[in-house]
Amino acid sequence: MEELMIHVEKVVRPLRIPLKQKGLIREELLNHLTEIYEEELQKHDKSELAMKVALERFGPAEIISRHLKESLPRYFMLFSYLPMFAPVRFWPLSTWAIIRRAWFTGMLFWLVVGIPWCGVLIATGRKSIESASALWLILSIFGFMELAMAIGIFGAMHGAYGQRKSMWRTFLFATGGCIGLTAAIALLKYFVTPELSPGVFVISLLMPLGIIVISALPGFAKLIHQDVESTKHADEWNQLIIDE
Repeated sequence: MEELMIHVEKVVRPLRIPLKQKGLIREELLNHLTEIYEEELQKHDKSELAMKVALERFGPAEIISRHLKESLPRYFMLFSYLPMFAPVRFWPLSTWAIIRRAWFTGMLFWLVVGIPWCGVLIATGRKSIESASALWLILSIFGFMELAMAIGIFGAMHGAYGQRKSMWRTFLFATGGCIGLTAAIALLKYFVTPELSPGVFVISLLMPLGIIVISALPGFAKLIHQDVESTKHADEWNQLIIDE
């Protein structure tokens, strides 16, 4: 079976596509190659010969990989480089790495969404260039705090994503997120939109509580554990040594 997996991995590993699509293609190709191998195993006495013939019938990995690359949508290549399209289980497994990844994701999101939006605000005269720039920076900080807090709480409550299971760490992530969100809202109110109601500060408290409640739901906990279990299967592929 390992030889079959190695041949499939030679096809899939060079592809620059999102990790989810890689997993689906791996499973589909492995199932197809396994069926061919089982057919040949019934025809030949030796498993080595059956394996050789099966791999020949399946085709050279390099050619299949090239054909797949040509047939896949080109936006897959772009998505493969965006951190928000990479499953969280493949993120670096450490607290600081999660925070760095969250910061990069937040900044990247506001580069794509925030700059055009701020451009419209400037063009319509609703914000000055300085005010729109400050708005963009503050909202990117807000997005970073929200994402880092959510991943940290999920991981600490369920012992996943590089976190050990700990209510104390859950409390720390929630508190840190609350402080960060409060600071971002304060900057937004006092430097960009002074007319904001003081009641908006409640968001910084409700958001951590909402994330904790969602994380504690049995259905969500099941999804987290399924995600963690699937990591073990993905590692089997990633640890294969192939001659690329």
